[in-house]
Formats: sequence, structure tokens, C-alpha cells
Amino acid sequence: MRLFVQILTVLVFFVTVAHGNEPTPVMLQTHLQPPYQVMDSSVLRGRTPQMVQCVFDQLNRPYVIAIAPRKRNRELVKQNRIDGFFLSIPDIDLDETSIPTEPLALERWKVFRLKETQGSGELSLDQIGAVLGANEEIWLKRHGPNLHATIPNVKSLAKLLATGRISAALADEEVFLNASRAIGLNEDDLESTFVRYVPLVAYFSKMFIKNNPDFISQFNKALATCARDFRDATQMERQQLLKRAQSILAQYENNIGTVEKTQRGWHIRKKKLHQADADWKEAIARGRQTSLMSDILANKGSAFLRTLVESSQGINEIFLTDKEGYNIAMNVPTSDYWQGDEDAFMALSSGQISYISQILFDHSTHAFQVQVSLPIRNQKSSQLDGMLTVGFDVDKIFSKIDFLSNP
Repeated sequence: MRLFVQILTVLVFFVTVAHGNEPTPVMLQTHLQPPYQVMDSSVLRGRTPQMVQCVFDQLNRPYVIAIAPRKRNRELVKQNRIDGFFLSIPDIDLDETSIPTEPLALERWKVFRLKETQGSGELSLDQIGAVLGANEEIWLKRHGPNLHATIPNVKSLAKLLATGRISAALADEEVFLNASRAIGLNEDDLESTFVRYVPLVAYFSKMFIKNNPDFISQFNKALATCARDFRDATQMERQQLLKRAQSILAQYENNIGTVEKTQRGWHIRKKKLHQADADWKEAIARGRQTSLMSDILANKGSAFLRTLVESSQGINEIFLTDKEGYNIAMNVPTSDYWQGDEDAFMALSSGQISYISQILFDHSTHAFQVQVSLPIRNQKSSQLDGMLTVGFDVDKIFSKIDFLSNP
């Protein structure tokens, strides 16, 4: 199967080059990782390959993909023998020779154990199995080299856990459960502990980027439209975040007061709002700051929001809007000035009591966020006066790596 894919890749390469005017195809490699990436009749399918195709369609660049083990892909990109590969965790070792993109996927890592062997207390690293060359193995090695069992593939990992050969397995939730079903291991027989949310990126060699200096920025720009739906937070996580956001809203109202008080002392003429939003977006794209941004950041409400963020674990963004959806306070500049066309504001305007987003990659904070938005209503009329949105960094706020203890 693998040989066929590689031969097919070479044929595509020569056909593409034969057309003459098109640029040389970008040479990529990846690995199979059901259900994200699977081989179907010699064609690589799945969410991630579909996303990569979307990106290259937007770039109007030809590309080819070969399949190889993850460990080999890492070495090939280090040696400049391929242009790039996916999927990888952000890796300081790779950063020396290659450049990462923004995330293509988000994994939910868990430690799995059999219920009948589930004990209290912490696990030591030498009790946890991981797939050889996988992102989980790389991460475990950072916490203690050579203190864990490495398994050839995820199906073997599930089998060893099922037979008691290893005490626990670290893997992406969806990948491991898919492998468990394939070997007949029932999900009801498993106990799991959430570890962390993990972004997965593509890496391109510095040699390739030297010859294509605008490629990463163009790739990320296309990715912003191609990579939209990552995953939902669990119901328990959503409830936790909602309570945190409600507490923050109460603190704001107790210390700063109403939306009206936040706005007092500055204003912008209504007819200029549309242009202000356009100027705001352009400034964000250029990494600059408009005078309006500076005015908002300098007000008392924004100063208080910055204090909240600095003193709160896992919060990286808070902003407040007026009744029309325009920002009036924020800890950092948001990607838009006007939030009125966003799902959150429209939901709250329709009477919804809260709005909780999917887990999304936030380009202003460069982190995966869940945004919780709450309405601020006039105490007399109950009309919407504004909206408070809190952005939670899902990895920082939910990460639980203290289950590990060195033997």
C-alpha cells in the first residue's frame, strides 16, 4: 500500500512538471492516523488531508503527499530531503531546522487504564505506554527520558493495555478509542484521565522557506478559512467555564459598574463606526494600533480587565461591547472592533442567556480558546446594554500533567 502511494506520488510529480508553467510541487509527507488520516483505495482521506487540500487550492500550488512513519518524516524535514510534513506538536528540536504553521488540528490527550486495574494515586512514567515516534512519546520524553514503554502502533498499544502488559496508555482520545473498537476493547471497560489539549501543526524546512519566503504567511492566511471546526469542549468543561465567566462579570460590575459608566468620557461619531471597524481590521493585519484602540485600552474598564487576566490562570482575552456590539473595553486589541455580526452577539441579542463557542484557534492570542459570552442587561428595562466575552486558553485552564510522578 505504502509503495503504491509513493509511486503514484512520483507520477503526479512528473505530470505536474510537464505542464511547464506551474511551480514545482510542494513535497509533503505524513503518517496514517485513523480516523483523522486514513488510506481509502490508495487515496489519503480524512479531515486533515481535506484541510491541506483546501489550503493548497487557495494558494494555487501543486503538492504531493507520501506516507511514511512519523519519526522518518521528522528526520527527512531536518535533512531538507522533503519540503514539509504534518502533523506534529510544536517541537523545539524541529524549530532549529524548520518553521511551523498555525495549527491544523487539536488533539485531546488522555491516559487510559482498564477499570479493574484502576488504582488511586499517581502514575509513574515507566507505567505509561505510547506509540513509538508519536507526539505523545516526544512529550513524555520531555518529562523523563526513557521512562516509558514505546509501542509500534496504536492498535498494539490498545492490545497491550487490554492484556495487562502495560498499566496505562497515553493517546489522543479519538484515535485510541477508534483503535480500541477495532480490537474489540469496549469503551465501558476503560477508565481515562484527561491530560491536555494539544495543537498539531505542519513543519516546513527552512531551506524551502528560504526559497519561498512568503509561503508560511500565505499558508496561515488560507488555513484561517480552511480550519474552522476543531472540536467542542465537553459539557463539564463548558459548565466550569460558564461559572468562571459569570464570576468575572460580577467582579467587573462591582468594580467598574455599568456599560454606561465604562463609556463615559469618550465616544465616536456613529457615522464613522463602519470606517473605524475597517481601519481596526487593517491595523490588526499589519500589527499596528489605531488611535481608537489606544483610547479604549487606556480607559478604566480596560485597565481592570488587564488586571483580571494577569491574576487569572488560563484567561488570555476579555472584552466588553456596547449595546450595538462595538468594543468599549478590552485587555488586548481584538481582531474586530465590531462584534455585532458575530454568532455570540446575535445569540444574546435574541434573548439567549449565554453563548459558549467551540474550541477555536484565536489569531490575536495565538492559542486555542473557548469564548464564553454573557449579556449585560439594563436593570430597569432588561434590554441588552452590552456583552462581556471571556477567552479561555483551553490547554492552560484544563491541562492536568500532575498525574505524573517520577519513579
